[in-house]
Amino acid sequence: AARPIHDGRDHPWTGLLRQASADIRQELLAVQESFSRARYDSDHNPKPWNTYYFFLKGQPEAEHLAACPRTAEVLRQVPHNGFHVCFSAIEPGGSLHPHSGPTNASLTAHLGLVDCAGSRLWVAGNSVDYRDDEVIVFDDSFVHWVENNGPRRRVTLMITFWHPELSLTERAFLRQIIRASD
Repeated sequence: AARPIHDGRDHPWTGLLRQASADIRQELLAVQESFSRARYDSDHNPKPWNTYYFFLKGQPEAEHLAACPRTAEVLRQVPHNGFHVCFSAIEPGGSLHPHSGPTNASLTAHLGLVDCAGSRLWVAGNSVDYRDDEVIVFDDSFVHWVENNGPRRRVTLMITFWHPELSLTERAFLRQIIRASD
């Protein structure tokens, strides 16, 4: 099923993210000076999109996982697919150019961590406001973008995970395709 915004309550593990958000936030604050430009940032964005990857294209970032042990522990307990798991920062007045992912086989969750007030996610004409300690789940195969109209840098934990309607066989097949494309 394809729909732009999903109800986070349909994914019980999002409760674990909300419960652990204070611990995750503390680790984020300790590593925020190590953020770098996102691999998928666009020159069309008015300000750089900065990230701190835990997983990218199915590969773990061992040093970053070690620097954030509580976050790593939580990530072991949620069904992420490892394609794009990171802290994601958008500066005040910043936005991400409208874009879309390649398939709805993977969904995305954003846990609001720092200064989310004034930030909004747009997906296929629908919008949702970011809130600290809350999770937004959406289908990034729809055109989407983010705006930070707040006064401070907005930071989330972004997690990609398999669409729950995919079988284990379909997930394994897609994982192989992604690895082969590297």
